[in-house]
Amino acid sequence: MPLDPHRALEVLQQLDFHTYHAKSWNESLLIHSFSVYSIVNGILPFTQAYSDREKELMRWAALLHDYGKTAANWQKRKRGPH
Repeated sequence: MPLDPHRALEVLQQLDFHTYHAKSWNESLLIHSFSVYSIVNGILPFTQAYSDREKELMRWAALLHDYGKTAANWQKRKRGPH
């Protein structure tokens, strides 16, 4: 069963992505990650070059592509001088 939008949001909430910033304009990591996931998930039904397994991997990769931004050092630097 593919990673659907409802499950994707659950995963992000469980990881507390709403408490982290993803961009310098303070977009939450939850909004950013879900947006990237949504774009990939919306395009995948129109692709034929990938297996279902590869498509599922792409969904998860899109959802969690910025997981490293949850690190305290990254969050501290993002809020400090550029």
